[in-house]
Amino acid sequence: GEPRGSVLGLCLLLLVVLVGVAGAEEDLGTAVHFTPQIAAGAQLQEPFELKRKHVDTFWTKGHVLLRKFVSPETIAAYRPFVVDTVNEHKHIHELHDANVNPLRGQDEDLVMQFHRVYNLWEKNPKLFEFTMSKRFAKLAADLLQVDAVRLYEDQSFFKEHSTTHAETVWHDDVVSCPMGGREFLTIWVPLHNISKAMGTMTFASYSHKDKGHLKLPPELRFDEERIAKRGFPLTSYGAMAAGDITVHHGFTLHSAPPNMDPKRRVREAVAIQFFADGTKLKGAKELRDLDPSDEPTTKRWLPRFAPEQVARCPELPLAYVRPTDEKMPVSKMKDEL
Repeated sequence: GEPRGSVLGLCLLLLVVLVGVAGAEEDLGTAVHFTPQIAAGAQLQEPFELKRKHVDTFWTKGHVLLRKFVSPETIAAYRPFVVDTVNEHKHIHELHDANVNPLRGQDEDLVMQFHRVYNLWEKNPKLFEFTMSKRFAKLAADLLQVDAVRLYEDQSFFKEHSTTHAETVWHDDVVSCPMGGREFLTIWVPLHNISKAMGTMTFASYSHKDKGHLKLPPELRFDEERIAKRGFPLTSYGAMAAGDITVHHGFTLHSAPPNMDPKRRVREAVAIQFFADGTKLKGAKELRDLDPSDEPTTKRWLPRFAPEQVARCPELPLAYVRPTDEKMPVSKMKDEL
């Protein structure tokens, strides 16, 4: 009987340890720390000098352009790892896109023109340090005007050359995201110099503030004629250099034209999305009505949660926690949303 009891005791101890590890994310008070494996990654661990005017623009218009956010050399150092990861995994995600998007399901050529691979940060350790870097995460916290942020997802947006129907239709990012609240943003990162002909994004300025518009079902909210009638000023930043980024609010309507580059090059970009730590999920009906585009991300963790529960788990890692003695550029424009 004695050895058997010892084994049972060891099993119980192991169970306690495992439960503690599984639940440790709930009590985590600091963000993930790591040493960059790439020399150029050192810049990503330094904060960007964000000014109050940038925060004001983000909350007023719903989007902001930040030139020279990182150096071209930093982007060039990480780009090969993104390209390799996309090439390795794109076939899986193209099947998902064809299944959830009827138009793509009917048009194999269109599926092949737009390569999306979700959660790059989990697929390559080099991309983990890129996406989870202090430079991106602190920027998100400063723009959202919060003290801590979590990563929602990152993904590739590789758009092949096309002169026909490969435009990105009008949409906002919260239509497929289960997060409630207003502290959610997307950072759009070109991986090389992108000309206007390659199809940089167009934003419907102030659309993130239009509460009446936001309450509409997606088929009306994203209708191009209706958007035009609402009179939102349309902003396109045109050509962007490697190292430039745009950031837009989760409620902001945006689209992009086809990639009509005369040299027929692929337009390569990565999108990184953060939300405020402590954010609760949407209500039950909203969760049932979610657009399925983000399922490669949400199916990994959402089934474990109840509606309106605080969204904290290892699949939504804590990316940045502001030190108590650190100040951020405060903007009153957030109060208008």
